[in-house]
Amino acid sequence: MNFHFFVIENTWKILAQGAVTTFLSCCLSLALGMVLGAVLCWGKMQGSGPLYRVSVIIIETFRTIPELIPIFWIYTCVPFIFDVKLSAFSSGILALTLCSGAFLAEIFRTGILAIPKGQFEACAALSIPRVEKWKTVIIPQAVKVVFPAFVNFTSDLVKISSLLSTIGIADLSYEASVISGENYRYLEIYTLAAVYYLLMIVPLSLYGRYCENRSKYHMART
Repeated sequence: MNFHFFVIENTWKILAQGAVTTFLSCCLSLALGMVLGAVLCWGKMQGSGPLYRVSVIIIETFRTIPELIPIFWIYTCVPFIFDVKLSAFSSGILALTLCSGAFLAEIFRTGILAIPKGQFEACAALSIPRVEKWKTVIIPQAVKVVFPAFVNFTSDLVKISSLLSTIGIADLSYEASVISGENYRYLEIYTLAAVYYLLMIVPLSLYGRYCENRSKYHMART
């Protein structure tokens, strides 16, 4: 099979539109997932009570099952069970938000648990208000710990988002599948799709590795 560059010239704009949809879906689900993850993290750190149990159930459920299952379940079952109308895009974002929130909750919790207990004791000894303690002491330190893992998860989310094509969302994978099915030029189309994914994922992976190495360097110095 020969590689025909004219196929690239005729399809790169359509695939670019799909890449934009992929980017937007990742940004939206990541932003919502951060909010959900913070709530689930706080709930799990309670150690007991209804909020703790609900948080544990959500976290363990969506960290265990494949991401494709909640995508299909929300898209097909939620409208039937609750008699609501959900677009494919809304269903996909909701599913990715739940999955992202579950993983980010554990990432956030790991960062908080990494803070030495002496920091909490010092805040108590200085009578620092609870909100001020978290705002100025705990969260800034936790962010430094979790940021490399957060960046790596973001790059994973870009790859996971390709599953949205299975419910008809016109992301990069969906557009590649449709176009290649029409002209049977799989080599050119999927090569270009791979390039678009690399352009999104490689910078994130490199930045995550840089942050991880920098974090290890500062930990070694301290």
